[in-house]
Amino acid sequence: SLWEGMSLALLEAMACGLPVISTDVHGAVDLIRDNKSGILVQKKDVQGLADAIRYLVAKPDKAKRIGEEAKRLICYNYTLQRQIDKIEDLYITIWHSVR
Repeated sequence: SLWEGMSLALLEAMACGLPVISTDVHGAVDLIRDNKSGILVQKKDVQGLADAIRYLVAKPDKAKRIGEEAKRLICYNYTLQRQIDKIEDLYITIWHSVR
């Protein structure tokens, strides 16, 4: 995609331990560490996307490691409690800025 918020499909795939490939849009770059927890390609780079797919197909061990790292990253950073804490911190910050 050319623009994306926080993609639920990307989060879900990573949480399942799947190796993901995405364009380097806002939400994806916040989630993916390139060649560690996924692969990022430039927007509109059809050849780069094809190359990334071929790369993961040709290197199943690397694809597995990327998927495992993706799952670890999501399961650590996106737990329910972490999300509650982040929202609470945001509200506290906003509260202090309007007082």
